[in-house]
Amino acid sequence: MSTLATPVLDTLFPPVCAGCGRRGHWVCADCSATLAPIDEPACPHCGAARRDRCVCAELPEAVVGIRSAMPFDGWVQTAIHSLKYEGERARARHLGNLLVPLLDGASDVDAIVPVPLHPHRLRRLGFNQAALLGGRLKETLDVAALVEIGRRGSITPQVGLGIEERRANVEDAFFVPDATRFAGRAVVLVDDVITTTATIAACARVIADAGAMSILCLSVARAM
Repeated sequence: MSTLATPVLDTLFPPVCAGCGRRGHWVCADCSATLAPIDEPACPHCGAARRDRCVCAELPEAVVGIRSAMPFDGWVQTAIHSLKYEGERARARHLGNLLVPLLDGASDVDAIVPVPLHPHRLRRLGFNQAALLGGRLKETLDVAALVEIGRRGSITPQVGLGIEERRANVEDAFFVPDATRFAGRAVVLVDDVITTTATIAACARVIADAGAMSILCLSVARAM
């Protein structure tokens, strides 16, 4: 049974617009029109909204790009908060659909990797929202492997930290339990929101060190 959308989840969490609260849609047409997708970021490789925020130099060579669907604002911000803080798991399918167009041009994906949650948050929430989003891509691509990497529990959660604090905090936060899952593989790394790129870059580094051939980083939203 899919973890993303089932009649049970739809019954427990019927669609409610993240913008105006109107029932029947995860986002209604009126609210959807208030927020434009990210079209052409200042840096087409790392996806930075401004040139002075380019982080290409911090990314491993295996990263072929960072792409985000929407700015972290408006109904998108509300929808993501509803998923990750209020447990609206059924909303993950709609948000996951926003990732699908970002795969344009990507082929032969071997593994989809969700950015892991801090263990304390995972226990409290009961699920990893990035894994639900990755599961939607897995359905779309018909990729057999949804591969998870590890996250050390001693690391402080990123929420509330500044840019440099975030980078230092995740420097050794992630690890690959089985490097054979990535050697020579094309990987899609998935998260819900990219704020400073510190987390997703740290994940990409350990996957690259495990021998990944290419890493495409995707997120539903990005702080602009």
